[in-house]
Amino acid sequence: MQLDRAQVEEAILETRQHGISRTIGQPIPGINAFCAPVFDSAGNLVLGITCMGPEATFDNDWNGRVASPLRACAVEVSRRLGYLEAT
Repeated sequence: MQLDRAQVEEAILETRQHGISRTIGQPIPGINAFCAPVFDSAGNLVLGITCMGPEATFDNDWNGRVASPLRACAVEVSRRLGYLEAT
């Protein structure tokens, strides 16, 4: 599946809003996933931490039992790499 520019911009906005990205059934039907960005001390994106699982058992709520600890993990790894989030 190829995304157009508007879809990419929407995905970026959604990721910034929630602090993580989410996919439901794409690109693998029946599989959902979250990915949380990790930043270095210069604010560069250096990796993404991903959790994925079958839609029947994967909590895809933005603040659910998968997303919340994943987001917290990425924030902690970023902090350990020297990233200071703007306040």
